Amino acid sequence: IDPLQKYCSEIKAIVHLAATVPHSTYYPDNDESANQNRRIDRSIFELQKQSNAPVIYMSTCGLYDRSTSFLKHEDERTQLKISTPYFAAKASGEQLFSSEGVSTILRLSAPVGTGLKPQLVLSRFITSARNNKIISIWGSGSREQDFIDTADIANLIIRILERPKRATINVASSKPITMLKL
Repeated sequence: IDPLQKYCSEIKAIVHLAATVPHSTYYPDNDESANQNRRIDRSIFELQKQSNAPVIYMSTCGLYDRSTSFLKHEDERTQLKISTPYFAAKASGEQLFSSEGVSTILRLSAPVGTGLKPQLVLSRFITSARNNKIISIWGSGSREQDFIDTADIANLIIRILERPKRATINVASSKPITMLKL
């Protein structure tokens, strides 16, 4: 008997955050890291099937085609542009969790909050501002980010856990800001 199987009836919900996110040399955006994400997703999917528990799957708004200015809709797959192995793995994960069971897919924009990695743009900006240093803008500064507070994401997760449903939801502020304006 699978050792996990005896606990499956006790699992009420699964919040799936695990992924090799390509923000470091440990997890480059390559096929090896993407395949590791697929293995993680399949393991969680199997647990979902065994436990019949709803899943909240963290994905990314990075799947959207950024070359268009159209308002992005969760149910419009033609707006997606799978440009890297990481995004391909996330798109595969979305398809997997949409295939059966109750899964809510959250496409996150740019989460910010306590514990922000120091090498990220917003961290560098805040550190420079706090230390009265010059804030350098790379290029034209026209690159945009749509920041969303991790506390807001946590509150959304809690609300979904209270009433799980099959859905794909964009989690963003809807107010992107350019690096120059930031």
